[in-house]
Parts: sequence; structure tokens; C-alpha cells
Amino acid sequence: MEKSWHPECFVCAGCRKNFTEKTFHTRNEQPYCDGCFLAMFAPKCSGCKQAISGSYVTALEGPWHSTCFVCHACREPFEKGSFFDVEGKPYCKKDYEAMER
Repeated sequence: MEKSWHPECFVCAGCRKNFTEKTFHTRNEQPYCDGCFLAMFAPKCSGCKQAISGSYVTALEGPWHSTCFVCHACREPFEKGSFFDVEGKPYCKKDYEAMER
């Protein structure tokens, strides 16, 4: 950011609170605290709808926390990464085959 700020004016553009940490994020030349930046600009998990920071899985046309990308029925991780798409929800082979009966 190429701006000068009064110390009391250098606040988060989202929550308007003073920065308690030395780090901040910028978007459109505005400073944001970690919480506001994640809530406003980070991708949202297709499973839990919460902000994603760090690495994630892309599947079924959306981002997922790796802990959220599990079988919709049994909530277990997928064996060898294989899953079945049923109406936009991931299912393991066992639960998919049970649905087909």
C-alpha cells in the first residue's frame, strides 16, 4: 500500500478495529485483519461453508477442506480418492452401491 496513515486511522476496513498483530492483508488498497480477510475474500468450503485458508481439495466444481471432503453418508474418507457424485454430493463406493439397490 502506497498510503500514509495516522496510527489511529490504520484500522481493518472490515471490522474497523485496530490491528493487534503486525501482519495484515490488503485488497483494493485497504487493510484487513486475518478474520475479516478470510470471511470476505477466501474461498468457502463446499462442505461446511466456512472460509478456507491454506491447501484444499477441488472436486464437484468447488473447493473443500480436506477434512470435509468425505462420503456424504458414512462421513469416511475416500479409498484411493475414488468417489461417486450423486446430485453434487460425494459418496464412497459402498454407500453408492447401497443406494443403487
